[in-house]
Amino acid sequence: MEFKVSELEREPIEFDLELGVGAVDFGEEAEQVGAMATAGQAEVLHEHRGPKDIVADIRLRGNFSGKFQVPCARCVEPVEIPLAADFDLIFRPAKADSEATERSITAPETEIGYYQNDSLLLEDVLREQVLLSLP
Repeated sequence: MEFKVSELEREPIEFDLELGVGAVDFGEEAEQVGAMATAGQAEVLHEHRGPKDIVADIRLRGNFSGKFQVPCARCVEPVEIPLAADFDLIFRPAKADSEATERSITAPETEIGYYQNDSLLLEDVLREQVLLSLP
């Protein structure tokens, strides 16, 4: 599912999906077993950096749950792990912080992700959140 800034500018988008096996590529680190449920909302937040400098951040709030297989750290055999987590994430346009000068960033800015081409894919966010949730 793709969240486009132009659509989010009009109104927030709510989602409630069940993604089948293979809808999200987890690479070699995990394998989805059965359906993965996800629900939440995407919206645009306008960050005012100056009188004419407004950045359209995407805020994505939601949750996911599903079962995954990962290789056991001891025996390398597959182990099934149920995962469920909530997320509340901010994504900024990739070009928004590409200024030439160096500057220090604040602690909250370390938690910001980036999107390209004025859109964000839910599948990319879910891949990252599942992999971060693995033990």
